[in-house]
Amino acid sequence: MTERALFGFHPSRLVYLKWYLLSLGIILIGLLLLLSFFEIIPFNITIVRDYDIYIFSMIPILGLVPATIAEVLRKSDFYILTDQRIIEKMGIFNIKENSMEWRNVANYTFTQSFSEKLFGVGTILLYSSGGVEHKAELMIKKTSHIKKIKVFLDRLIQKE
Repeated sequence: MTERALFGFHPSRLVYLKWYLLSLGIILIGLLLLLSFFEIIPFNITIVRDYDIYIFSMIPILGLVPATIAEVLRKSDFYILTDQRIIEKMGIFNIKENSMEWRNVANYTFTQSFSEKLFGVGTILLYSSGGVEHKAELMIKKTSHIKKIKVFLDRLIQKE
């Protein structure tokens, strides 16, 4: 019997919210400095060197770096649900793949903080029947597909 992929997904952007907020903060500071340099907003900046305008104009561009890092980190984690197992792929250059067959899933734990509940994301820890007690075999980090996965897991566990 061939394995059929049902759906694949990445963790939610909420996982890297701090990176995106840092990026936004750097961009806003850079824009405020540029606006004050051109006297669009009343904030006095003393220009010491002629090339300070180039430094000020680079700050908003550098603000894109944390957002790019966050997006690369988010895309480096990938989950695939198939009809036989769940596959977790991690890494950018060195790929680590972890999988767990559905027939080995004994239980799962679902966690969701208040802020995660507002955004509709959560984390699922999967425990196997032959694994170490109180140690999750696989963790699905802060995904926005939480309801779909929970229904799928409940159906599978009841079937077994």
